[in-house]
Amino acid sequence: MLRMLLIVAQTFDTLDDLKSDGEESENKLQKLNLMITELLGSLKNNGIRYLAISGDYLNRVISCLTRLANVTDFGKNACFSEAEESLLINKSTSKEQISVDSKEIFSEFVNKYLTIINNFSYADVFVDYFYSRFVPEITIDLDRSCISSNSDTGTLYIPIRIHNSAGGQPVQASSLKINVSSGTYSNLHETKYRNKTIVMNDSMYHVAEIKLDDTSFPINVEVVFGYRFKSSYNFENDQFSYADTEKTENLILDGSGIKDDGFHGIKNIFRDYCSGSVVKDPKMFFGREDDIKNVIHNIRDENNRLISNRCVCIYGQTRTGKSSLLYHIKQELRKCENNLVVDLGDIGTAGSEHGFWYSILYTLAEEIESNHEDIYDRIKSKYDFGFSPDFEKLKSNENYFIDYVRQIQRLLKKEFPLAQIIILIDEFTYVYDWIKQGRFSVDFMKFWKALMTNHDICSLIVGQDHMMKFINDERFTNAFGVVKTWEVNYLDRQSAYRLITKPLSDDPEYAGRNSCSIRSDAVDALIDYTSGSAYLLMNLCADFVDYLNERHADTATRAHVEDFVQRHMSGIEERWFEPLFNDKIEFDSKDSIIQNKNILKKIADNSSDEIWTNINSLYLSTNEMVRFDNLCERHVVEKKNGKCRIAVKLYTEWLRNK
Repeated sequence: MLRMLLIVAQTFDTLDDLKSDGEESENKLQKLNLMITELLGSLKNNGIRYLAISGDYLNRVISCLTRLANVTDFGKNACFSEAEESLLINKSTSKEQISVDSKEIFSEFVNKYLTIINNFSYADVFVDYFYSRFVPEITIDLDRSCISSNSDTGTLYIPIRIHNSAGGQPVQASSLKINVSSGTYSNLHETKYRNKTIVMNDSMYHVAEIKLDDTSFPINVEVVFGYRFKSSYNFENDQFSYADTEKTENLILDGSGIKDDGFHGIKNIFRDYCSGSVVKDPKMFFGREDDIKNVIHNIRDENNRLISNRCVCIYGQTRTGKSSLLYHIKQELRKCENNLVVDLGDIGTAGSEHGFWYSILYTLAEEIESNHEDIYDRIKSKYDFGFSPDFEKLKSNENYFIDYVRQIQRLLKKEFPLAQIIILIDEFTYVYDWIKQGRFSVDFMKFWKALMTNHDICSLIVGQDHMMKFINDERFTNAFGVVKTWEVNYLDRQSAYRLITKPLSDDPEYAGRNSCSIRSDAVDALIDYTSGSAYLLMNLCADFVDYLNERHADTATRAHVEDFVQRHMSGIEERWFEPLFNDKIEFDSKDSIIQNKNILKKIADNSSDEIWTNINSLYLSTNEMVRFDNLCERHVVEKKNGKCRIAVKLYTEWLRNK
């Protein structure tokens, strides 16, 4: 109790010093923080005995003192966001946390002392001092080794970095003025910013463009960065106060090290892969080695034989590379000559139930004729078997399909006993949609199960990210049996890194002599913007290479990436993000798309300095919360500790600038 009384005395002493702008404020705050920290240590070790209070109240006392320790810690390792979060806890909430039942023995004394200590942190003079200790430190510099020029356009390109050092607080960029002068020539360029924040120990970038026709070296580049940061907070009005200021830096260019002659042009391999079509070229197919290995492991036994009656389902967001993965698994399966790989591809054009079953027979016949000539020739000549299925007979005779399959299987077992059939189907979720629409019967899946279990057939199906709703639908759970599922998501960081750097490398299989050096921080920025989405990376990198070629930049830096994204943002089409807002769970998805977009727009607009936003601040309705949870399940939205963010940073920035 005595320690708490001493802390009370220290708060009064410190408060008086803060009010008079005393020089000892920092030392007194350090002493106060030390006293609180020491008391916390004693309470955590033996608090119930120490204060003779109940465990429940002790926990509240510790929580209150922990908050005070956080807001009075101004050491070199102090974290602004954590300290501010503690500071801004509502005063009434904090008061309720302290108040206790009068049955507590020393509650009256503890409550009185704790209230005095707690009120100290809400005093205006302390709050002002708190923010004054987290004033941001801004530096401006440029990477001289990466300045480039294009003699065709007469333009000089200068990458500029504006850095917010650690130990301060985030800043909101408001403007960037670049005044270029040489001799009598002077030119001022100004950029206005909206929703642009630089967090602690991070940077923003800009590539300044200077017309060389009117200038000569040396060139003076004056950079003036306007920004604002928090200077105080009023608990009564629930409002922040801000300070607006500028940072100015003069940079001199003498012309040395600026390259242009001999720029070879960067080979843009990415351009051929922007459409989202199947990536068949192995050298451009990155990061799916484990996926292929695991899927093959689930459909093949230790003797390299297909597991009969086994169904494996690959599912995930649209454009995560599922179809490309299926293609490369097919190539792996074809390495075994006993596998009859019946690849139906995308079944979206099947049209009808009869059309679906016919496509299986037709593709099986085509597989045997085209890729297994020995089987085709022997069966056709020895048994005069007509491989071409008859669509009209299939429609009129309900037994035609099964009779055809049985006959093929009987002849295979007789003549080629090692031969096995595996069916590959892309976009299998269409079946679920068609059943819900009434185009396919509910009994379709019973027929599918019978095909798998009664005829020693293995299958590999691919569906969109609502495939699990199909599998778990109680009407079809039995039909899927013990289906093995494998989720495909975005590329891991290492694979995304290779996808970016390999096509730009001097490897003869890639860019070769028309290569580009790309720095690791630039690669990291591209990955951060796309979250490792191969589709988005291909599209973004294709346009980024064009950007670099226009600037004759054979070394790509993060400054180039950030400048490119900001310039390119208005040209990015919404279709890039269609897999995020269109879950395709409902047949008529127009309503669903609108609601998903509204939620994602709320998240983007409410995103804080680090792109995270409090879920409670979104004020989502019950129905919206259901959709929000679905967005999280689909990995469109990430959440932790009561906060959330859109996984793809590029989409967040696009929505905020919309």
